[in-house]
Amino acid sequence: MADCLISFGSNQGDGGQAFVGIGDAFRSHPRIGDVRTSNLFSTRPIGGTDSPANYLNAAIRISTVLDPPELLRWLLTIERQWERVRTKRWGPRSVDLDLLLYDREFFRQPIDGDNVLVVPHPRMTFRRFVLTPAVEIAEEMFHPLAGATIGELLKHLDRTANGIALVGDPLRTQAVLDAIESQRIALADCSTDNAAGLEYSFEVPSVFVPFEFPSTGHRFAILLVDSAEKWSPLRRDIKLLVYWRRDVESSGTDFVRGAVGEFVGPRLELETDEGRAAADEIAAAMAAMLPSSVVE
Repeated sequence: MADCLISFGSNQGDGGQAFVGIGDAFRSHPRIGDVRTSNLFSTRPIGGTDSPANYLNAAIRISTVLDPPELLRWLLTIERQWERVRTKRWGPRSVDLDLLLYDREFFRQPIDGDNVLVVPHPRMTFRRFVLTPAVEIAEEMFHPLAGATIGELLKHLDRTANGIALVGDPLRTQAVLDAIESQRIALADCSTDNAAGLEYSFEVPSVFVPFEFPSTGHRFAILLVDSAEKWSPLRRDIKLLVYWRRDVESSGTDFVRGAVGEFVGPRLELETDEGRAAADEIAAAMAAMLPSSVVE
C-alpha cells in the first residue's frame, strides 16, 4: 500500500466539524487504511486573498491501494460533498484537500479536464501551514525533490536566514524584481497584518556571507543568480530556491538544472513569465514562511 500525506484547510463554516467528518470518511473507505490525523492549527490567509477569516489547517496520513488519479478524484468528491466551490485561487473555502506526497513518487498528469495532478504538491515545501501539522504525523516522510524529510523542511525554515535565490535568465529575473520594486511589495496582503513589517532588499553578492542577511524582523533578501559561480556559495544557506520549470527542462540552462538538482530544501517552481504574476507567487511564499503565519 502507498504511504500518502494529505493537507486539510477550511475557513468557511465549521471547519472542525468538517475535519472530523472527513476523517470518518477516510476511515470508512474500503481501500484506505491506517488513517492518522494531526491537530488543527489556526493560520493566517496568504496570497492576496480577500478572505477575512483565519484558516484551520491539518494533515492526514493514510495507506491506500488507490492510485494517484483515483485518490485525487476521491478527494475532489469529498470536497464537493462539503460544498467546496473553486472560484478564486487562494480564496476562502469550506474544505480544501490537497495530495502532498504519494510514497516517494513524482509525476505530473492531467486529470478530468482542467485538473492537473502534480505530486509532490508544488507549494508544500515552504508553507508553514502545511509543514507544522504534517510534522505531527509524518515527520520522517521524505520529499523526493527537496531531498529532505518533512521535519527537516520545517527546521530549515527556522534555522536559515531570510534569503531567497532567484535562479534563471537575467532578463526574466530582472522583470520579477522590477515588478516587486514597483509595488514596494504591497503584494499577497503583505501590507496587512497577515505579514506585518515584511520588507525586501535586492543584492547580488560576489561572495555569500550568511550574516549579511538581516536576521531580525521579517526582512528578506532576494538574490539574482544567473551562473554556477554565483550559485555555489549560496546553496547551503538560502531559505528558498525560486526557478522556472522551463529552465530545468531546457538544455541551455545547465546551471539551473544543476542548482535545482543539488539544492536540499524548499523550492518554488514558477511557470509564468509575467513579472507581476511571478512576483505574486514569491510574495505569497514569503508570507507562508513567516513564523507568524501559524497562529496556534
